[in-house]
Amino acid sequence: MAKRGWIDTAKQAAVIFAGCICIAAAYNLAYDPNGMVTGGVSGLGIIIRRYTEKRIPGGIPLWMSQIFLNIPIYLAAFLIRGRRFVLSSVVGTLMMTLALAIIPTVDIVRGDPLLASIFGAVCSGFGSGLVLSCAASTGGTDMLGMSLSRLMPGINVANLIAMIDGAVVVIGAFAFGIPSAMYAVLSVFLASRVTDFVLTGLRDARMFLIISDQTQSIADEIMQQIEHGVTGIRIEGMYTRAERCMLMCIVYRREIVSVKRIIRSHDPHAFVVISDVRDVRGEGFIEDILEN
Repeated sequence: MAKRGWIDTAKQAAVIFAGCICIAAAYNLAYDPNGMVTGGVSGLGIIIRRYTEKRIPGGIPLWMSQIFLNIPIYLAAFLIRGRRFVLSSVVGTLMMTLALAIIPTVDIVRGDPLLASIFGAVCSGFGSGLVLSCAASTGGTDMLGMSLSRLMPGINVANLIAMIDGAVVVIGAFAFGIPSAMYAVLSVFLASRVTDFVLTGLRDARMFLIISDQTQSIADEIMQQIEHGVTGIRIEGMYTRAERCMLMCIVYRREIVSVKRIIRSHDPHAFVVISDVRDVRGEGFIEDILEN
C-alpha cells in the first residue's frame, strides 16, 4: 500500500510538472516576447521585465519575478487561510518557477500576435488543465483571490480572481498598447476553453430524458445496442395526474444519433430532452486517466 501511495504521488508530481512546462512555454515562447499580459503573477512578470530592460540586460526574468511576487501572496495566504492552505500550493509554485527558468525566452512565432495568442492559449490552457486535474495550484493570483475571499465574503472567489487578473491586463495595456491587450483577452478566452476540454473532454457526454408509452422496448434496445445502462424514474403528469415511467440514460456524444434512432423507431412521438453533462464517472464510462 505504501509503495502504491508513492507511485501515485510520483505520477501526480509528473503531471503537475508537465502542466507547468506547458504554461511556462506559453509565457516564454509566445506571451513574453510579444508583450501579451494575460493576467496573473507571470503577467506582472512580463510588465516588470519590460520596465527593467534599460537597467538590467534582458530585464528581470519571469522566474525571478515569480519568486518575489509570490512571497507577499504566500504571507497573506498564511495569515488569512493558514498553513495547510499554503502548503497545498508550494509544490506547484516551485515547479512553475523551475519551468520558467529552464525554458528560454524565444519568439517562436516571429512577432505574429495572432499566432502568439493561439499558441499561448493552447499551451497555457492545456497546462492549467493538467495542474487542476491534480487539485494543485501554482499560487499567484488564484491563491490571492481565494485568500481575499475570506475578507470579502460578499464577492465570489471566481469574480475576485477575474478582477485581479483584469487589473493586470489593464496595466499590460498601458505597458504594451491596446492591441496587445486585446490579443491577450482573446488568448485568455481560448485558454479557458482548452482547460475546460482537458478537465471534461474525455468524459463529454449527454443525458437523455425520455417519456414514452414504449419505455421498456426503448430501454431494452438501448441497453443491448448501445451497451449503456438505463434508469426508469416514476413520474406524475401534473395536468393528467397520470403516473408514467421516464427513462434516463447517459451516453457519449458520438452515440446521440444512435439513441435518437432507437427512440424514433419505437415511438416517433416520444418526448425527449437532451442535455449536456459536464462530467460522468462510473461503470461504462472512461475513468480519468490522470487518476489512474
